[in-house]
Amino acid sequence: GGSGKRAAAALRLLRALGPCQGAGQVEDVLRLAGPDAAGAVLAGAPQPLRVVEGAPGGGRRFILCDANRAGDSYRDPFANVYRPPRSDAQLPAAGVRAAEEAANDLYETYCHQYHGVGTSSVFVSEAPGGYLLGCFAFKKVIRSEEAGAGAGAAGKTGGATGTWDGYHMVRAPADSPPEAPAKVEVRSTVLLNLETDAGLKIQGALVGGGGAQPSEESSQLGGPWPNIAGAAMEAVDNGIRARAVAIYFEKTRQVAVGLRSRKEAARKLAEMEAKPAAIMGHALPKLVT
Repeated sequence: GGSGKRAAAALRLLRALGPCQGAGQVEDVLRLAGPDAAGAVLAGAPQPLRVVEGAPGGGRRFILCDANRAGDSYRDPFANVYRPPRSDAQLPAAGVRAAEEAANDLYETYCHQYHGVGTSSVFVSEAPGGYLLGCFAFKKVIRSEEAGAGAGAAGKTGGATGTWDGYHMVRAPADSPPEAPAKVEVRSTVLLNLETDAGLKIQGALVGGGGAQPSEESSQLGGPWPNIAGAAMEAVDNGIRARAVAIYFEKTRQVAVGLRSRKEAARKLAEMEAKPAAIMGHALPKLVT
């Protein structure tokens, strides 16, 4: 219908604007699409994750996303309460909550080992057929400064700010015998954003399963849900991180090195042309015009 076409057009527009749109851009596109298409647009357009401080008294920071949202409130996966408080919001059952707590501890350790400093959260809910659905979310923002000679009193030539927004939706059996194979489905999305003070901007989105393809499915030995889901998530996340390095950072480095190499070659050739013919033995042909 008309709303479906408007939603598809809005998603194409958001992709053209880049995967790390600001909240204002998303709101403008939603107004263009109309209220009847807003749900489909929000469901299909990955957006950067948001982080909120933990509960007063030493609570851990956690991520805000659709997986822990109920109206205008979001559930803290560590304190297991909604903020702002919401009396009609449903909390996970005891078994689901136990799996969620264990998964949060495992995922925090994994993120610190492989991603460094950042904020991680896992949200687990029941799924049909004796499965649990977990959202493994991680956000990292880093700022680096480059120092160099001749860059003024501060000795800085510029810096860069990078953001990693990643989440993995993992569907796995709530519990299965260790010796039995367990079917696991994973759908992952990572948004990358790198901006330098010199004006360079790199944005990208990497999707586990190859873009529009269905979820990645794997069969592995069973066991507790956090172990099964964590192993499947780790395999996909490792692949995405390798692709991010190869596609965005390594290729950008090659292009930058290539540009510097051409400039350096032209400079050296100009120096050679400027040397006296007596030293060179003969005059160099004019190779640079």
